[in-house]
Amino acid sequence: MPTINEDLGFKSNQKSPYALVLSKPYIVWVILALSLGLTFFAYKVTDNYVNRQAQDAFNFRAQELEKNIQYRLWIYEQVLHSTVAFIHSSEYVSRKEWAQYINSININKRWPGIQAIGLSVPIYPNELEQHLQEMRNQGLNDYKVYPLGKRDFYTSIIYIEPFDWRNKRALGYDMWSDDVRRQAMYRSRDTGEVATSGLVKLVQETEQDAQNGFLTYVPVYKTKSVPQKISERRDEFFGWVYAAFRAGDLMKGVLSEHRADIEFEIFDGQIMRPDTLLYDSNKAYHRFEGHHQPAFSKTVTLTMQGQPWTIHFHSRKKDSLVKHAKIPWIVAGVGLGIDGLIFYVILSLYYVKRKTERMASDINKELEDQKQALDKHAIVAITNLKGKIIYANEKF
Repeated sequence: MPTINEDLGFKSNQKSPYALVLSKPYIVWVILALSLGLTFFAYKVTDNYVNRQAQDAFNFRAQELEKNIQYRLWIYEQVLHSTVAFIHSSEYVSRKEWAQYINSININKRWPGIQAIGLSVPIYPNELEQHLQEMRNQGLNDYKVYPLGKRDFYTSIIYIEPFDWRNKRALGYDMWSDDVRRQAMYRSRDTGEVATSGLVKLVQETEQDAQNGFLTYVPVYKTKSVPQKISERRDEFFGWVYAAFRAGDLMKGVLSEHRADIEFEIFDGQIMRPDTLLYDSNKAYHRFEGHHQPAFSKTVTLTMQGQPWTIHFHSRKKDSLVKHAKIPWIVAGVGLGIDGLIFYVILSLYYVKRKTERMASDINKELEDQKQALDKHAIVAITNLKGKIIYANEKF
């Protein structure tokens, strides 16, 4: 005889997908793992996208800075060429004329980074005394060529402007006596081309705001054009127009046109060491301390008028390079929040189902006990509205 549940249409052996999901505890954890996996995937996709954007922005900034440095030094080279042309424009340039010309180009405002523009001339030992007398006749009573001492060849800075307290210290200095300067001067004289020196400490420097520096030389010949042969260049050589650069002041001009979202160091030569550090935009060189691990870095080598420079670029912060650098973390945070909410809801439904099943089991047990008691002591039959018996016990 059919049971009451079967006659009423209930099929206890069929389960909905919802019931199947909640029937086993491990399925809840599988759902959590899948949702966390999707969140991690979304985070990685957005993070990779932001990293690519930041890398592209960093490369663009570094290339822009590199070009700015090259362009700035090329412009300053043209200033020196124009000064050579000024010398060639007359048979003799007096100290006063030199000062007027250099002051007219206003290097302090228009050409930041140039400490001085000067003229250095060669002096042979048999010409030294006559040279000293000529300079003193111009009113420079304390003039001397230094460092003092006997040498096979001398040079002297005879004109230098602006003639301020720093640059006065350089008047009469023999740059040929210094190995680093001499290499650039020698190269410039014999090739007829512009030459930049390696890292030096300018004689203008004091303990006040000391900076590393370098010099750029343009040869001046007695002929207005560069002689074809080296021997002719040496015979017709008149001197060097040069510019002295303080690296920190020079780079201020470069950085004023550039966003400060990346840092860089400039090294003299191709080896990056503390003793070859020409300029550090951070003013606290940290490359050898290991405290700074940038997200992006790039190293390039430039040749500046025959002198190699190594420039090491590195990023400050990723969010300074791209506007939406925090999107991956937002995606991760929102995703984890949704994952937690889904897990909480499913776990709650699972425990509600378990509780409902226990309650149903208790009710069924109670009904079964009542049925057994009733079957034991009475004849029982249950009919529907049509009079059809839908249940009867064994005693019926």
